[in-house]
Amino acid sequence: AFFAASSALSRLGRARKAGAEALAEKGSRRDAAQVAANGGVAALLLAASVFWAVPALYAAFLGAFAAAAADTWATEIGTFVRGATRRLGVGVRVAPGTSGGVSLAGTLGAVAGAAFVAAVALPFVPLTVALVVAGAGVMGAVVDTVLGATVQARYRMEDGGLGERPAAPGQALAAGLAFVTNDRVNLACTLVGALGAFMAFHLN
Repeated sequence: AFFAASSALSRLGRARKAGAEALAEKGSRRDAAQVAANGGVAALLLAASVFWAVPALYAAFLGAFAAAAADTWATEIGTFVRGATRRLGVGVRVAPGTSGGVSLAGTLGAVAGAAFVAAVALPFVPLTVALVVAGAGVMGAVVDTVLGATVQARYRMEDGGLGERPAAPGQALAAGLAFVTNDRVNLACTLVGALGAFMAFHLN
């Protein structure tokens, strides 16, 4: 459900989102590293649940995908609507699709993405667990945004803005840390979603 819905959203208004795709490290491409960053945590949790029948592991599995969906939907919907976008929501104005940028449409997209995964899981979990999963997903997307605005590697674009990939080979960093790529930020996002759901499950 996550991959089908997210892929459909990525195709929505592709020409309209071309400017935002130019800022992304890999544009609209999906490679093995990107798939692993978004689905690797969930896959490991699913494998673990085969050996340890712990209900919290399933909640964590869902939380990882809820976070991935929240992040993906935020980007796709935010760049499609192209509303006012600010660094961490309160900072300087940035182009839609900029790492760490927050807009109203993107925020609503994040909530919708996490809620979508939780809704798909409803036949298999109680409503309270689905709500926990949705909340953990949004939390993961928030962490993704904070990391994107602070430590993720960003390079100066020809128009003066900051993007995730260098405009020319060997270009020096303009902000962030070189080893903090978008894939690693996405991995952190899904880890937070999984841990948040796992911990909240025990408090539920």
